[in-house]
Amino acid sequence: MRIRIYTIAGRKIREIVVPQHALQVGFNRVPWDGRDEVGDDIANGYYLYQVQVSSGGVVNTAIEKLVKVR
Repeated sequence: MRIRIYTIAGRKIREIVVPQHALQVGFNRVPWDGRDEVGDDIANGYYLYQVQVSSGGVVNTAIEKLVKVR
């Protein structure tokens, strides 16, 4: 599973890769410290995230909104 976090302008700020053995059927929680790829805190505001899961050659993707409020 891959989770990519983007600014509203479309710039990718973080990618989190979760190995398949760490996932279970149903609800999964993936921790994220609110930092970008270089370790800086992201600013308050709206972002988009894309979740991509592949299984048996089939790739499922979903894009949703996220808000960081401090």
